[in-house]
Amino acid sequence: MPDKIFVFDFDSTLTSVEALEELAAISLAKQPNKDAVIKQIEDITNMGVNGEISFTQSLAERVDLLKANRAHLPELVKRLSKKYHHPLNVINRSLPIMPSVFM
Repeated sequence: MPDKIFVFDFDSTLTSVEALEELAAISLAKQPNKDAVIKQIEDITNMGVNGEISFTQSLAERVDLLKANRAHLPELVKRLSKKYHHPLNVINRSLPIMPSVFM
């Protein structure tokens, strides 16, 4: 059993950024073509949002470009934890809120 389980919101529902784009910035930081790859990821994200390609295809293509690994997760968690939407802006007030989700 893993020590920790991370759950990421990759479509900026709970965060103000696309998590895959943040992960790309981290995992590609030392790559000379970083900006071009991040642009590709953004373009693929937009194609998925616009219905031009399926979610499955969009996710597969973006993940393939990332070159990410477990070592990148702590930095991703750190960045995303600073960019979450306040839960009341995202979740209907009538729904129960689980504060531990928004840490």
